[in-house]
Amino acid sequence: MPELTEAQRRERRWAIARRHHPDLGGDPETYLAAMAALDGPTSPTSVSASVSTPAPAVSVVVTRRRAALRAVRRRARRAGIRTREALPRSVPGARRYATIRNDQL
Repeated sequence: MPELTEAQRRERRWAIARRHHPDLGGDPETYLAAMAALDGPTSPTSVSASVSTPAPAVSVVVTRRRAALRAVRRRARRAGIRTREALPRSVPGARRYATIRNDQL
């Protein structure tokens, strides 16, 4: 196969993805084979390359850091919601539009 420019390679990858991607109803085996054939044996989609290459340890640290950051943001968001719900209705920004109690249901 002649050497492709980056634009040609991107265009062919998009065409393969539109036609064979599993999220769009294509076959995963066909998709991986077509991507591996386009990129060659050193492709990250190549089965042999993905099996023999270990995952980098950095991604685990980044993932844990992102998960911890998401947890902090979630707790802060919930605390803000609880605070606004505790405010009287007359205060601007209070999220108390109506009170529903169990005995009213």
